Amino acid sequence: MKRVLSLFAVLAMGVTQAAMAGPLDGVVKAVSTEFGQAVATKLVLLKSGPTAMDEPTDWSVFALDPHRSGDLVKMTVTRGEAGWTAKAAGAGDLLQRLPPRLLAMERVKVAPAEARRLAVQCAQLAQTSFASLEFQLATNGDTGRAEWALFLLDARGRELGFVVVSAETGAVMHQEFGGQVVPQVASPNGADSDRGEEAARQVRRGVRKAWNWTEEAGRQTGSFFRELFR
Repeated sequence: MKRVLSLFAVLAMGVTQAAMAGPLDGVVKAVSTEFGQAVATKLVLLKSGPTAMDEPTDWSVFALDPHRSGDLVKMTVTRGEAGWTAKAAGAGDLLQRLPPRLLAMERVKVAPAEARRLAVQCAQLAQTSFASLEFQLATNGDTGRAEWALFLLDARGRELGFVVVSAETGAVMHQEFGGQVVPQVASPNGADSDRGEEAARQVRRGVRKAWNWTEEAGRQTGSFFRELFR
């Protein structure tokens, strides 16, 4: 009887751990395995290239350099038959500006595929067809919450739409199509509300710019990774 109860306890623990597992745990584990917890706990940005798949199989992962203040380290994390693997891809002053906060990966509950599904719904409502998406994951500097940014592209790689989804709740936070911000809530009538709506519109227009990190590819160095393996 005790053995049966022990077996049920083990099975229950396994189910609980599986339920608690984050959608990007494999990516984080690959970084930790290859470069250590000092790097894995300082992630600030995940980016994918254009993909037509539900979820990317390749990520560019940026983390704060634990040895040099203000610098970043970049890794490519790829999913193969054996799971996720990470390798060095540069270090130094890699982006024109730093993402505002660390990513709390344990708070990320929304998988890339779910974020994509929500972006597809937004595109359908906006009557916009697209060929591929780019994914980004970062923390909102104002709210401290993890967010997905999805860039909807045509077959030539031109941006058709932009959608921000909370990576914690799945709520659609922002959307733009054809260069126009889609209001989340209809505004009331009146001059005061018009001025308030214009101010809110300016804030919404700034959302897209906030996700433009721009990689400084020519300034990458391997100094951090050389130091790791001395």
